[in-house]
Amino acid sequence: MKNSQIIFFAVGLAVFACLAFTGCETESADSKITITPESATIQKGESIEFTASGGVKYTWSLEDDNQGTATYGHLSTRTGNKTVYTSIVNPDSDTVVRILTVKSTIEGMGETNSTSQGRTGQAYITHL
Repeated sequence: MKNSQIIFFAVGLAVFACLAFTGCETESADSKITITPESATIQKGESIEFTASGGVKYTWSLEDDNQGTATYGHLSTRTGNKTVYTSIVNPDSDTVVRILTVKSTIEGMGETNSTSQGRTGQAYITHL
């Protein structure tokens, strides 16, 4: 074998051994984004700021957005690591829980090897 083949083989063997025998941690595409706070209770006219961490290029959405039509409240922005949710109505009789989701897309390096991994996080907003 040539020296370059031996080095390639040794590196591959080391990576395999690390993953198989020592439990090296790898980050998966299913990793979660953290939203602070994880849950909030809100009434009509109140606002609360949510902050995302653990990714880049954040996009916020609400569970039943109806293509941007606010049912119980709205977001101040749909992009960035922070957004403010403002309640616009009181539920009729029961409490209503809305799910706030943030997604982060991480772009790979280089144009020819561009990959993306989607990570998400959720917070719960309870309307009283």
